[in-house]
Formats: sequence, C-alpha cells, structure tokens
Amino acid sequence: MPSQFEVGGHVYRCERIDPFKQQNLVRRLAPLVSTLLATLTQQGLKQAPSFEALRPIITEFARMPDADMEYVMTTTLGVVLRKEGTSWSRVLVPGGGLAYEDVGLLELNEIIFNVLKDSLGPFFSGLAQKGLIQAAPSPGTTQ
Repeated sequence: MPSQFEVGGHVYRCERIDPFKQQNLVRRLAPLVSTLLATLTQQGLKQAPSFEALRPIITEFARMPDADMEYVMTTTLGVVLRKEGTSWSRVLVPGGGLAYEDVGLLELNEIIFNVLKDSLGPFFSGLAQKGLIQAAPSPGTTQ
C-alpha cells in the first residue's frame, strides 16, 4: 500500500521502489548513512545536534558525486504522486523535471527524505535488529 505524507500543505503518495533500485540507492547512500549513524550514536540524541556535530554528515553529503545525487533524486521522485483534488499526478515529469513550480529546495528534500524513510527504513531497521549495524539511539537516550 502506498505511503502518504504531507509537505508544504500538499498531500503526496509514494509508490514502492523495486528492490533492485533500492539496492542501488543503499549503495549510493552508504557513506552518508554510515556517517549519519555514527554521528547520531555519538550525539546520543539528547538534544538537537549542533552544526559542528552535523559537520561530518554535511561533508559526506557534499562529497556525493552529482551522478549519485541525480540517481537518488530521480529514483525517489519517480515514485511520488501529488494529490490534486480527487486525482493524483506525478511529481517528476518525463525527462526529469518537476511538475510543480511551488516545490522548492526544502520541500524537495522533505519529499525525498519521506520516500527514503518509507523505502529504505525497513531495510536498515532489519539490519539493526539482526545486529549487523548499530541502531541510532532514540531521542532522550544515552550511549
């Protein structure tokens, strides 16, 4: 069943990303996810991380090759639809452009994050449950 979420006052729905594309997403995002988990584990999530604490994540994000970033964006946005009245329309048009001019950088990243959370969250949770990766602590906990 497709997941629904709201961003910028609009309702979006994401369809399933097939496992082969999920694998490619994981592979491209692995350095970023690794840095993210390490940073969150160190922080203990007692409070919102400072910019200095986020520096390794930002640095890893900046190092991501354009081709990898483009793949992540087009793969995630390619499964997103936006509710328009009683119908749903694709967010990404053929050729890779956005169908909506009111989607800015913040909204774009929120949409991508929601799709990644929905599509890859169960994979990373499963790895943590099997002890193959260390799960990031829940808010308010310490390591």
